[in-house]
Amino acid sequence: MQWGDKRSEKQEVAAYFQCRRVWVIMAKVKEYLDFIICNFKNIL
Repeated sequence: MQWGDKRSEKQEVAAYFQCRRVWVIMAKVKEYLDFIICNFKNIL
């Protein structure tokens, strides 16, 4: 029982970090797009 709890806890932690990584990547992409849009407006 305790082993199962430990494993599910580990899976939760892994899922949490995976989710965080996705958010970090999305934030970077948004930053990059904002940067491109700003430069594009300056060019126009």
